Amino acid sequence: MESNNIKYHSTLARYFEKQDRYLAEEKTKPNTRKLVEQPWQQTKAELWDDVTETLCDLLFIEAKIMNSMTYELIDDYNTILKVLPEAQEEVRKEEKHQARIKKYTDDMIAYASKWNEARKKHREDPVKYPMPKDEDIPLPEIIQSVKPWSDEKRKKETERIINNPTRLDKVRAYSQFVISESSSFALYGAHPGFVIQQAYNYAGYPSILETAEEEVNKATKNILLLQKIRRRVYDPFPSLLNTLEGHTDVVDSVEITYDGNIGVSGSWDKTLRLWNLDSGVCLNILEGHLWEPTSVVITPDGKRIISGSRDHTLRLWDLESGASLKVLMGHTNIVESVAITPDGKRVVSGSQDNTIRLWDLENGNCIKVLEGHSSNVFSVAFTTDIKIVVSGSWDNTIRLWDIQTGKCLKVLNGHTIVNSVIVTPDGKKLISGSWDNTRLWNLENGTCLKVLEGRTNIVDSIAINKTNSDSVSEDLENTLRLWDLDSGACTSILKTNSGVRCLAYSRKFNLIISGEDNGQVHFFQPFNFHPNIQKITMQRLWLFGNLSEKGKWDKNITAVCQYCETRFIVQNKYISLIKDINKHYGITPDMSQCLSLPEEAFENPGLLSECPNCKKPIKFNPFIVDNRDN
Repeated sequence: MESNNIKYHSTLARYFEKQDRYLAEEKTKPNTRKLVEQPWQQTKAELWDDVTETLCDLLFIEAKIMNSMTYELIDDYNTILKVLPEAQEEVRKEEKHQARIKKYTDDMIAYASKWNEARKKHREDPVKYPMPKDEDIPLPEIIQSVKPWSDEKRKKETERIINNPTRLDKVRAYSQFVISESSSFALYGAHPGFVIQQAYNYAGYPSILETAEEEVNKATKNILLLQKIRRRVYDPFPSLLNTLEGHTDVVDSVEITYDGNIGVSGSWDKTLRLWNLDSGVCLNILEGHLWEPTSVVITPDGKRIISGSRDHTLRLWDLESGASLKVLMGHTNIVESVAITPDGKRVVSGSQDNTIRLWDLENGNCIKVLEGHSSNVFSVAFTTDIKIVVSGSWDNTIRLWDIQTGKCLKVLNGHTIVNSVIVTPDGKKLISGSWDNTRLWNLENGTCLKVLEGRTNIVDSIAINKTNSDSVSEDLENTLRLWDLDSGACTSILKTNSGVRCLAYSRKFNLIISGEDNGQVHFFQPFNFHPNIQKITMQRLWLFGNLSEKGKWDKNITAVCQYCETRFIVQNKYISLIKDINKHYGITPDMSQCLSLPEEAFENPGLLSECPNCKKPIKFNPFIVDNRDN
């Protein structure tokens, strides 16, 4: 029976392969039936070489995108990447990983529920039901983190993919190209030549470029804008995976469902958007807040969304339908932060009215009001066992509160304005981001364990991988940093092009989702952040003239990327920064800058940048080789 089915689908696949991609000679009306059926029938027939060829055919891709089927094309890629024979080992590993994630999530819900039940019984009869010890209700085992690849391993694997690719490598390369350009394709892909233009200008994979160049040479009249200089060096392990567009103003809050399938973003355009994270499609737009949403969380079962807003309220939403179920009222100023218990029954909110409120999600009632901060409460969090609420405030303090009594247990001092607090998965430590630095705290005794070194600007947001000990932070210099909390070391850095406002960590694929100043939502793969950032030196070159001409100094300061070997003009802001650094440390032209500058000058985060060609991270040395005036 199975062989008959394969034969049936194979016959249909051959039929659709012979059909033209367009229904008219002028190529303005794509053949929808062929574009839908061909890859599907080839997949059902297990014609793996054929379906790979179809999905790696730039002209097939162009026709499908011209037919407004960008996201259907992404679905084609997602399907084949799961069923190709050579993908099965990775699929099995991912299934095991997802099973561990689900078990961990279920265990955390059960863990929180047991502590809630124990506290309830203890309140009813303290003698009969004494409070259990920590070992009586043990914390679920935390899943170990996956570490980033070394540059050497990445380089070796990249060379293999380019020189000897498998079918899986090819499909991934084309999928990566389509996903990276999906927002542009959805908006402008119907214009003839647009897909070829984007492939010519931006794609790095060799076979995509070859086809694009062939098409450009055939007919440039349909190509809008050709800029070969903007091409990227092909990187099969990009840090930025996708960009979601739709919001019309700053995205100030993001969150991801526990299964990693849906993302939620809140924007200054007064809406929440739900996103399918596999395809990048916007599933729904939630409207109801009178002013901007500032914070969003999702219940552990993935069924409800809670949002806080500048309209002084919290709203409970049904994720599937998008309906607003409840409005929680009580705060008298902007709600800056919301957090949910691991069992999904309660929410805590922090506000610019200087208070923290604890809410029951079943009935929408406010259970407690915690008072003690003397300024805005910008961030709140629960400990894993739901015993303590943590709050960070612009009064320069962090406070720990007993959830049962509402009393302040400890006040942690050491920061200036505190923007973000988050508790580690084991419930024993706290990470805080402030206007001065990022700190790791012992929650039991309130001591600061580490100051996470490496940045000097305001830390606006912190996210943590809830299944291991990795965290990521962003600061006002648009720099994302991945931290190992066991060692306190910054393991990787990514320089972004836009202002990151908020962060969330996906448990499913260890992805980071960020909200941006420009209204976009970005997806990053933190394990593709570059652990070793190349250090390069700015130079002014002497340009030799022809035989009859004199040489002259270059008017520009330039540098060379060690990854792609491209020489580029350095932006003035980096040149000015280096001049300021040298002035600050009293470095004069007659001194050796590289020997005279202290180590801290080399660690200035403003020196971080990226190569304008290959987009890989670079860090300038704090001096310029310029002998023009000597």
